[in-house]
Amino acid sequence: MTASWIRAWPRDRASRRAYVDAVFRRVAPQYDRLTRLLSFGQDDRWKSTLVGLLPEGSADARVLDLATGTGAFPLLLRANGHRGAIVGVDRSREMLRRAVVKCASTRDVHFIEGDLNALPFAPASFDVIIVGYGLRYLDEVVRVDGHWKVKKRVMVVVWQQDDPVTDPPARAQQHAGR
Repeated sequence: MTASWIRAWPRDRASRRAYVDAVFRRVAPQYDRLTRLLSFGQDDRWKSTLVGLLPEGSADARVLDLATGTGAFPLLLRANGHRGAIVGVDRSREMLRRAVVKCASTRDVHFIEGDLNALPFAPASFDVIIVGYGLRYLDEVVRVDGHWKVKKRVMVVVWQQDDPVTDPPARAQQHAGR
């Protein structure tokens, strides 16, 4: 039996987008705190693990951070010596407002409000694509490689709600771009 406050994931695209927009409007003010709580304090470690998987010599790579949320990855990338341009995309204006504030003093980081399924970038615009918790919002996962023409790496953190603690680093996966 499912709790009355839990809703089924909408099947059609329009309903899914409306549902996601409503959720992030509500949670944006507490998003960073919520991710720490829901991951039992592991989210920073997972994200740091992902950033640590960037290959040698990629410090100047152009990075696209999909579903950037409040801008955690741009800050982690800079803290780890990344010098290249970073573009964060998110469909939540409220989340992006927080990202802009958090990254205000961070050089060459740009944020764009947009849908992950209709990005306004030319093929091969980025060397690395990072997706934290946003993979579930893509209509077609294969488009990450095919449509966006990643030159080098696609890096994803996948958090399974059924097992958030036992092996999180194994969920930080590195995939070679095609």
